[in-house]
Amino acid sequence: QTMQQQQEIERFCILASSQGQKSRACSALVQQVLSHKKVFVFGEILELLPIASLKDSEFSSTYNSLELFAYGTYSDYIANKDQYLDLNEGQILKLRQLSIVSLAEKNSILHFGDLANHLQLPIDQVRELEDIIIDSIYSGLVSGKLDQKNRIFKVYDYMSRDVRPEELPTLASKLLEWQESNAIATNALHHSSNFMKDQRELWDSEQKDAQLQLEIQKKKWKESLEAGYDPQDIAYSNRQSYKSIISRPKSLGITSSLLPFSYGKP
Repeated sequence: QTMQQQQEIERFCILASSQGQKSRACSALVQQVLSHKKVFVFGEILELLPIASLKDSEFSSTYNSLELFAYGTYSDYIANKDQYLDLNEGQILKLRQLSIVSLAEKNSILHFGDLANHLQLPIDQVRELEDIIIDSIYSGLVSGKLDQKNRIFKVYDYMSRDVRPEELPTLASKLLEWQESNAIATNALHHSSNFMKDQRELWDSEQKDAQLQLEIQKKKWKESLEAGYDPQDIAYSNRQSYKSIISRPKSLGITSSLLPFSYGKP
């Protein structure tokens, strides 16, 4: 949520806390929260004692409505309408937007037919459905791409909704699993990086050693020729030396292509 949204939530929390046991005033304040176009998380407000006290009062439908906006969907509203306030047009739009967020949490591809079903919209009123999705995007609730040709909404990201208190242990467990998996992956990458570094250093060392041996052998061959030794004897000696050098592991990168001349059978 943005800084402005957080400021609005804090403002409502201060107002609610100042109401004490004035249930009617708290109920009216909740109505403002439900209608506010910048407020989409409600957990902090629900936890306030003056608001929580509405649950067992004559304003229980107000508390239930706030809880519905925190955790529920438009389908929940339609299924249990007698438990909630009669929502106005703006509040219905907001609840439908929050319902899209709940669907986005479960699927990255949302089909227009499924969206229309969950939002209680006629399947042929695609324009109204698209408007709700577009409003949700501009409100920062979801991000994605409308594919009108295939009648789908591709979800890229979404806002996190409130979590019911009883679901917190499950969420904490999942976060712990993710943390452990991340630690294992990080450790594996660290060991892999060290292994590759060691292998590279070994390869460099062996390559330098092989190159040095070649230079030494070439110097010996040159000195032998200058001393007047038989070229046939030198050639045979050369072949044995080359065979010794190129018999090193291929990781050294030393192949016959590096040799100054080919070696065949004498």
